[in-house]
Amino acid sequence: MKKPNQSTSMKQRYAAGYVNPMKGKAPWNKGKKLTQSHRDHISATHADVRGVKHPNYGKHLKSETREKIKLANLKAMQDPEHRKRCLANRGISTLEAKLISVIQAYQLPFKFVGHGQLWIEGNRRIGGMNPDFVHTMKKLLIEVYGTHQKTKHYGNCLNYENSRRLRLQEAGYNVLFFDETWFFGAGWELRVYQGILEFLREME
Repeated sequence: MKKPNQSTSMKQRYAAGYVNPMKGKAPWNKGKKLTQSHRDHISATHADVRGVKHPNYGKHLKSETREKIKLANLKAMQDPEHRKRCLANRGISTLEAKLISVIQAYQLPFKFVGHGQLWIEGNRRIGGMNPDFVHTMKKLLIEVYGTHQKTKHYGNCLNYENSRRLRLQEAGYNVLFFDETWFFGAGWELRVYQGILEFLREME
């Protein structure tokens, strides 16, 4: 079974018959011994700049510089093609892969859009939002997330869910959240399936 975080672009390349051009070829330096002068040249031109030797070690960016970088990144994310490239490169998470398997097994009307296929321009944040799953006919979303990351950035998971739900509702969407605790233990597939069915009934 392929790893769930393998990027879609690489899957497509291999499906199209992509083969690494270097496969089966020996590297140029296999079996060769470098002369001492060659070793000295490498040492002189490839200085060790790790840790305290790095020129930026111990330096901190000014708050103004950090804000400029943040705004530049947000501006770049407004370009649809840039967003798709960034999101596609991250691959599919374990939780997303598990939910995809439930959707396929029970033929649920949701599809994965976490690689930038759907971008919702909210009213409260520059750059918009990219949900994980969307209903094929209605403005219903499913989001999966890890509790550790959201607690780190929002204080707790409830703050994250309330904040994101409010922004999505402003854009006309209703959302169902699943954290990682839904996807572990005996019978997790049925538990997730029942959670989605209950959500659909509430939205009728």
